[in-house]
Amino acid sequence: DEIGGLTTLRTFDVFANSIRGIIPDNLRNMTNLEILDLSENLITGEALPDALYQLEDLQIYRIGGNQVEGSLNPGIGMLRNLRELSAPGSQLKGMIPTEIGQLLFLEFLQLSRNSLIGTIPSEIGRVGLRDLRLDQNFLQDGIPTELYNVGSLTSLQLQTNFLFGGLATTLGQMTNLRTIRLEDNDFSGALPDTLSSLVNLEQFVISGN
Repeated sequence: DEIGGLTTLRTFDVFANSIRGIIPDNLRNMTNLEILDLSENLITGEALPDALYQLEDLQIYRIGGNQVEGSLNPGIGMLRNLRELSAPGSQLKGMIPTEIGQLLFLEFLQLSRNSLIGTIPSEIGRVGLRDLRLDQNFLQDGIPTELYNVGSLTSLQLQTNFLFGGLATTLGQMTNLRTIRLEDNDFSGALPDTLSSLVNLEQFVISGN
């Protein structure tokens, strides 16, 4: 609990230790915090507690590799300066809130190996993402049309979900893509001819559809 008194701290990085316990509520007092890396510890409780959403200067948050759980709630939209949100294997449930579209500086979204349901929100198309990893969840429906407008994406990993439908021809305008992984879903139809426009593509996997 003592960390809440470190109100001038900008970076708190305890990656790969054996820290136990929950994320304290007085985390909200660390209003100057920009980097919070709690990954690879033995932390329990909420992966994204309410106190986290009070850190308006936060740019990087990593919580993967712990024993946490919880969900993403609409409060995520308050973290307007967030550039990286990494919570793989964090037993997250529920839907990805539409407020994710308010994180205009978000570049890396890593929510792999959780239990997220519902659809990929169309609002994600407003975000200048470079790396999107939503693989190994329970997401349904198709790839939202708006996502094809994110020309900054270099990596798109949506494998092992319940996504279906076809791939839009506008995939060809995502010319910075190096990795596309869509295997183990329910996609159908022909591959768009515009796939040949992805001149930087190094990995394209669509097996098991």
